[in-house]
Amino acid sequence: MKRFKFGALLLAAALLTAAVPSVAWASDKIDKVRIEINLDKKLEAGDPITTSGLDVSVNDTDADYDIIDYNFINGGDTWRRGDTPMLVIDLEALGNSYFSSTSKSYFSITGNSNASPSFEDADRYDKDNTSMELTVNLRRITSGENTPGSDEIWWDDNEACWEEDLSGKGYEVRLYRDGSLVTTVRVNDEEDTSYDFTSKMTRRGDYSFRVRTRYSSNSYSSWSDFSEENYVSSSDAEDNEDSDSSSGGPGGSSGSSGGPGVSGGSNPGTSLPSSGWMLNSYGWWYRFSDGTNPANSWQYINYNWYFFANTGYMHTGWLNWNNSWYYLKPGNGDMVHSGWYPVNNVWYYFNTNGTMYTGWLQLGNTWYYLLPNGVMATGWNNINEVWYYMDANGVMYANAWTPDGHYVNASGARVQ
Repeated sequence: MKRFKFGALLLAAALLTAAVPSVAWASDKIDKVRIEINLDKKLEAGDPITTSGLDVSVNDTDADYDIIDYNFINGGDTWRRGDTPMLVIDLEALGNSYFSSTSKSYFSITGNSNASPSFEDADRYDKDNTSMELTVNLRRITSGENTPGSDEIWWDDNEACWEEDLSGKGYEVRLYRDGSLVTTVRVNDEEDTSYDFTSKMTRRGDYSFRVRTRYSSNSYSSWSDFSEENYVSSSDAEDNEDSDSSSGGPGGSSGSSGGPGVSGGSNPGTSLPSSGWMLNSYGWWYRFSDGTNPANSWQYINYNWYFFANTGYMHTGWLNWNNSWYYLKPGNGDMVHSGWYPVNNVWYYFNTNGTMYTGWLQLGNTWYYLLPNGVMATGWNNINEVWYYMDANGVMYANAWTPDGHYVNASGARVQ
């Protein structure tokens, strides 16, 4: 009888063991990720942003990982001259394999000359390291332009108008009076195809303009033909002058006030420099060698990125641009990037491209969490209905007891 009971207990234990699901842990390290990227033709300005004609494959017959999806992350509908196509590839480890690194040397990325792919960034976005997001840059777009002809530019009262050119990043427009240059302005949205010059047309004369497409900070199409002349009488000029509230600085003509040497300048008594950084009572701005200045755009100057507002003045502090947050140092306007940076005694993490990071972040073997507002999490945090504890430096506790007496497992989740 006792033997029967003992056998029954063994059978029950066996059945119970079979009923409990086993937990699979990734245990096979992937030593190298090999990706091949080919394009059937070189991308040009004006081409639609699509993966059509693009082939992305694993270049390893024994690979224990696979490609799940891939897409371009550049904004807009068409490529523009000067764009660097950025391709994000989602990878997934197979079986019990896991991705062991995110460094550049971990990847072998090859392709044909149309694609010319190169490594940009990689992130593992689960704690088992079985899912990876790889970002690759393709060949920069350098061909294609559209210079407006005389039949594609016109006046609408005192507003200069022109046909749209989606291959660029904006436009540069020059206003002339009786054949002499009055001012040069920038329009920093390729879909904005007009500029109101009323406040600049303050003297009697025949006004005309011409326009060119801007591909980057120092790359342009050819200038268009001159527009038809727009005559402004003395009385009209007087009315226009009443609408002019500018006082020199960005957007003014080559002889305007503002900048070093005049009101608010950093070197009183000197003449206005032909190019470089300028300072007046409103702030810092930058003059290109052709007399124009950047506005509502990023500029790479002396190995640093800066942002210039619509007014043309250098921006400092927080900036929301294309749905991403950036931080420009208050002292010099340098864009913060590639690591940790404190703002008002709170720590934030910024990507290599300057965008503020949010969500889980792994640096080496250490996990951090950046709240939706970018602030580094400390103490207890409820993330997706699971409690995690981070110390004062933001480091997540794992396989440890927290200061207030709770235990967290290897993934950092609180278990008691």
